Amino acid sequence: NIGLVEESISELSKVLERKPYSKIAWHQLGKIYKKQGKFRESISAFDFAIISDDQFVSAYIEKARILEKIKKYTEALENYKLSIQLSEPNSYVLFRISKCYQKLGNKKKFLEYIKKSLREEPGNEKAWIYLINFYINKNNLRQAKYLANKALENNHNSIKIIELNANISSLVGNFDEAINYYTEIIEFKEKLSWRIWKNLIKCFIKVEDWNQSLKFSLKAKKYFPKKSFL
Repeated sequence: NIGLVEESISELSKVLERKPYSKIAWHQLGKIYKKQGKFRESISAFDFAIISDDQFVSAYIEKARILEKIKKYTEALENYKLSIQLSEPNSYVLFRISKCYQKLGNKKKFLEYIKKSLREEPGNEKAWIYLINFYINKNNLRQAKYLANKALENNHNSIKIIELNANISSLVGNFDEAINYYTEIIEFKEKLSWRIWKNLIKCFIKVEDWNQSLKFSLKAKKYFPKKSFL
């Protein structure tokens, strides 16, 4: 609601007139500007929050997130790193640092920080997915498969990671294993994605199981009548 947002900005501005070094008010103002897409104003507000308290970890992180969003990755890194110097390292910030390094083309630092992120939180699904896809893109499928199995140990019910395992199994020609993974996903939630159904049917065709390929094609058609599966 635009009216409520403007009212919030007005109230925070009044607070800052009385208490110009209110780090909380500056922080809240920065978050509102961020939601509005006013990134320059948002960064400025977080800067004032940091001036008010140079130990304010959340302000460094919020500022870094905006800098990352507007593709100022080097500046984002500086602020993310300041936040973990002032506090305990956490998986989220370490993951964001790894993504900035990836955008900057620094593969070594990307790997260093994404592994640190996973050490802090072995169940960090997004970090696992980025790391696995890194090796898939390098065509290092053995390492990708090893990591996908490790990821599954820490994310038993992650459909995205089960799908990654299925995709890698298919890429290396282990179609029976891929079938098991894709079937597991479909059993969990049938109307999840037409892509899952299509990949499963392709695997049945690869192993020349025509009955199963036809059976699942007909079943998939019920959920996705406009899609082609064969």
